[in-house]
Amino acid sequence: MSSIKPVRGNIYAVTSGDYTGKNLVYINKTNDSYNFLDLPDNKPMSLTVDQFKTGISHQILDLIETLPEDITQECIQQYEKNINNR
Repeated sequence: MSSIKPVRGNIYAVTSGDYTGKNLVYINKTNDSYNFLDLPDNKPMSLTVDQFKTGISHQILDLIETLPEDITQECIQQYEKNINNR
């Protein structure tokens, strides 16, 4: 397996656990966390780097696709709007 790092605009399906059925769009990394926009709820969500790696290696997170740049930008704007309104 190659290095486990998300790329901005990657969208991951959550396949098990409390968040089953959600889709997480990768936004950015801060300190030791990866930040996502949770779809369909449009809520910011953070996973530690270890949580993300565990999710990938245990197939809890499944990479669906990399979104087109215009959709990625909309997700980033929504994330920033929501993170600033917490």
